Amino acid sequence: MLMSHILSKCAKRIYCIWNIQYIYCSVVRSVSEYACAVWHPGLANKLSKDIQRVQKRCVKIICPKLSYSAALEKSGLVRLDTRREYILGVLSGK
Repeated sequence: MLMSHILSKCAKRIYCIWNIQYIYCSVVRSVSEYACAVWHPGLANKLSKDIQRVQKRCVKIICPKLSYSAALEKSGLVRLDTRREYILGVLSGK
């Protein structure tokens, strides 16, 4: 009984860890992309890099042993500037 309780608690915590990427996308990335169709076209390069740095920090937490590009590929994420360009393309019908 005790061991099954411990294993159940572990499984719940593993599930929380597994959801870190989902939490990043819904809580952090959503803020960084808010109204990006409006502000992205005039965004200075330095600010674009600053926004990208936020994702880089989060991805490093999710996949600490991988390089940024490898972690993006493994997690199925893309660079934020690429994603903003995609969003603009979708909104403009391209």
